[in-house]
Amino acid sequence: MRSIAGQYQNTVTAALSRITEDSDGSRQAAIDAVAKTLAADRIVHVTGSGHSRLLEEEAFNCAAGIAAAQVILDPELMLQ
Repeated sequence: MRSIAGQYQNTVTAALSRITEDSDGSRQAAIDAVAKTLAADRIVHVTGSGHSRLLEEEAFNCAAGIAAAQVILDPELMLQ
């Protein structure tokens, strides 16, 4: 019987492998969409709720974030 730590490691490793493979091209499609938007001097709109708000904060607040980001802050979506 494998340890809980071993099972966790295998699960995380498998998930990370699926993310980095991008077999369906969705990650590249998102990258291309953002690049096309920025190249056209347009704004990238970002939103999130709960922990996914970290992505919007990276795009908007981070010093290395996208300058052309518009955060959609809807109190109905914010869990905190």
